[in-house]
Amino acid sequence: MCVNIISTECYGRIVLLIQLLLILCTISQYQSVFAFETIQSEMQLLRNDLLDSQASIKAAMELLKNNLLFQRINFNTVELTYSAKQHNNNPIHSIRMGWVNNVNDWRTVSSTDLNRLMLEVRFKTVSEYPSISQSLAGKSLLFIPLTGFQTNLFISKQGNTLSNTHTYVKRYVCLNPVSRTINGQISPVNNGTMAGYLYNSGSSYSLGLETIDPYDLCIKG
Repeated sequence: MCVNIISTECYGRIVLLIQLLLILCTISQYQSVFAFETIQSEMQLLRNDLLDSQASIKAAMELLKNNLLFQRINFNTVELTYSAKQHNNNPIHSIRMGWVNNVNDWRTVSSTDLNRLMLEVRFKTVSEYPSISQSLAGKSLLFIPLTGFQTNLFISKQGNTLSNTHTYVKRYVCLNPVSRTINGQISPVNNGTMAGYLYNSGSSYSLGLETIDPYDLCIKG
């Protein structure tokens, strides 16, 4: 304990304490700045990816709508692929649309989605698209067409028949899934994390997926 006169030993302890406090403050400040810069950087990367893929998804939605209108029950599955070489500015790997006849042909659907019409978007990995946002890389989203005749009515077929009320797409909803259920078994989707989010120490941070059309249709699933 230092009383009245500061001894050399006491002075040294005070200096050491001040240095330790300065180091702790510097580390804390660095971590805060790093986290902020990481979030800001990922937000910008995600925004760029969403804008670059926006037109492809809207075109796919329109294609599904037209195919259903003219092909109806005979709607053949369509798989659109976007190779890194031919589409080097598009983060989408592929878009699949059609009837769910086999859940294993899809990455995000569940057993309850059998015989329903779906549109699934799969994004490229970092190796396929190095500049892609980490929050989007390798993930998939499920866009679900709905009829306009009843609220939230899935478009589905019964065997080889299709009701006339199921031949028109009124609107879409989007599922941002973390799991799916097949024959009662729950398994993770997208590594158990939502697209457009950063995860750290049990916390999640939305990077703004829901601010860009048509991704604003997406809900957690």
